Amino acid sequence: MYVGDFDNNGKTESIIFNDFYEEMIPFNSRMDLIKQVPAISKKNNSNLKFSEVRDLTDLIGSKPSDIFYAFTTESKLLVSKDASYQWRELPVEFQFGAIQDAVIWDNKILYVGNDHTLYSILGKSDANAGGLGFINDEVEWSSLDIPFNLDYREIEFLGGSRFLIVPNAESSFIININ
Repeated sequence: MYVGDFDNNGKTESIIFNDFYEEMIPFNSRMDLIKQVPAISKKNNSNLKFSEVRDLTDLIGSKPSDIFYAFTTESKLLVSKDASYQWRELPVEFQFGAIQDAVIWDNKILYVGNDHTLYSILGKSDANAGGLGFINDEVEWSSLDIPFNLDYREIEFLGGSRFLIVPNAESSFIININ
């Protein structure tokens, strides 16, 4: 994974490459990457050209000087501090499934997840509906009291201790965190 501002728009993006039979290839589709970094369409203006991408330079045309590399697929908290990045280890419970969205609130990280449509190369990803992490010197975990069998796409802070939970195919609902 490369993390940086690849299109100089002031926002940090992440681009994942996957080792596929000893060749590095972009994990996401060309269209997904173009939605994230529109400048990619200039260098890779066809699917054929995109199929030849083997590194970040092939993808965006140059390698930015200020990028951060990650060589793991486990969920971690990447904290920006003093113009640099620091990893924060997350408990093993955060690794049980895809994390789709997260919010930091009152020294806690709340997240929602599950993804029954995740790329088949990674297997089924439906074992983590959501959780609550307490960020101290280490991050401690507990589950959110939400239905386990749904795919969630968003969690939004509403104020006080109320959060809006947005599943993919069901009605949204509000939870309170004490």
